[in-house]
Amino acid sequence: MIKKLKNLPKIIKLLKNEKKANSSNMQEVKIPEKYDVSFIILWLISIILIFVAAVFLIFIIAKKRYAKIQNSEGYISLTVDLKKSRIKINNDTAIKNADPWFFKKTNLSSGQWIKLSDFLNCLPKEIKEKIEGLIQAKKTEKIHFSIVDNKISQIESFIKLQINNFENDTANCFLEWKNFSVKDEKVFQEIADDTEYLFNSKNKYYAVAFILNVDNISRVENFMNLFKKICAFNEIFNIKPILQWNKLFFVFPSEIFSPNDARISIDQIVAIAKQYVKCYSHIVILNNQILNNINNEKLEMLFDYIKIKYMDEKQIKLIEINNELWEEEEFKSFENEYKNLENSINDLSLIDSEEIWFKTFSNKKIVSKKLSFRNKFLKLNNNNLNTTKTLDIYKNFILNFYSGIDKYKSNNTLVFVEDFILSYIGADKIIATSEKWKNLIQIVEFGNLNSSTKLKIALEKKLKNERVNLTLKINKINEPIINLISPWIKFVWIGKNITAKLSDPATLLLLNSLFKKAAQHNIKIVLEKLNYKLYKKVLHKYKENIIYTNID
Repeated sequence: MIKKLKNLPKIIKLLKNEKKANSSNMQEVKIPEKYDVSFIILWLISIILIFVAAVFLIFIIAKKRYAKIQNSEGYISLTVDLKKSRIKINNDTAIKNADPWFFKKTNLSSGQWIKLSDFLNCLPKEIKEKIEGLIQAKKTEKIHFSIVDNKISQIESFIKLQINNFENDTANCFLEWKNFSVKDEKVFQEIADDTEYLFNSKNKYYAVAFILNVDNISRVENFMNLFKKICAFNEIFNIKPILQWNKLFFVFPSEIFSPNDARISIDQIVAIAKQYVKCYSHIVILNNQILNNINNEKLEMLFDYIKIKYMDEKQIKLIEINNELWEEEEFKSFENEYKNLENSINDLSLIDSEEIWFKTFSNKKIVSKKLSFRNKFLKLNNNNLNTTKTLDIYKNFILNFYSGIDKYKSNNTLVFVEDFILSYIGADKIIATSEKWKNLIQIVEFGNLNSSTKLKIALEKKLKNERVNLTLKINKINEPIINLISPWIKFVWIGKNITAKLSDPATLLLLNSLFKKAAQHNIKIVLEKLNYKLYKKVLHKYKENIIYTNID
């Protein structure tokens, strides 16, 4: 033990030396200061990259969810338990597929009962109070309202809630909704009908123009709505729409769109339009260089030239025009013919007239004069009657006829005009013309259900159950056309395409429905090119209400 104590100083000295050595080694491996800074920079860069990736991922997920919500619509059937103040959906499978965003805070989509108060708290205050009042009073009613989410999705939902009926302590309801992006309304500026913007040399732009099939479109706004969602999704805003009869321009002003952005936007609009070829006949791409410093008359001539030149082309073919067109021989030749016809618009020689004889079933004869306009335009458009009615020069001639009708001998006269052109002329002019010329019969040539319905509604609002000398001429028959028959007209003219099929049971059945409805409203029937001897027995029941023209 004493021996160990004698060695203690040596052990302590040895430990001290070892401690110094360790301390020296630690100093040798100390990380230089510059490496500390690099490590921190790398760490910060990693954090930033992770943050950016996370934000990008959230953005992509949100955008996909936004697109899903934006394009969604649906309906749900609801049952309200009045005693326990609770509500549930009946079609829980359907709701899971749609899941309206405005009920996300509730457990409605589970198909289980939830508190009625939780459901109502998702709705605007005034709507909530109205529904509570209706339920308390057990009253049925349909309510229209909208809810806007301005936070992230920027969605507006248009909602129809109908309280259908009450059975003991339950109420049955039906809710329908359709979502729209709040951004949708920023896609287009207000529709302008003044084309002067296109001609002003100060305005630089690219444009895509649609030559619309106006007889297939009830409202031009409906056509524009087809583009809103995808344009909003792709951040295409402030397109300037200009409408002139059947020409709709989507203009991309240079102060908003660069040439590249304008072209990309036009390509996207064209891609959408290919799904709706019934709405237009042609798509034209152009820029300010071809239209600056011209006038409206030349614009109409240019587009009439396009309608005729490309009348056999498919709608999806893009027509791109530039300044060189004005110097093309084909266009110059067309321009000469067009101007000659334009100069003759005020000339009575543009109107053909012929006598037309009618007979009654008692063999009484009636003679009238039929005015015809189209034939003078056939040389211009290669004898295509279908294209004639879309031409601006033809439309302008009809407008001129109505404006200067005093020049024409209009007594005991029939004038045939397409339904969509009469819609453009307007109800006031049609009624005023009929009141001034009591023996002039204006014959509406049915082209499309949209156009004829639009004209019917406009006239009914003005006429208020009064009648003027209007006839609806039809060349095909079905239930929707029969539904057009009401006191806004005095006659229905059945075209030869239908009278040739009187032996067809289906056609005869539809005609019987039409005859009955016409008789109810005291509307006369005209049968064109009727084989009287063959069909007089079939039609005998309605003989007092029918006049006809003979077959050739």
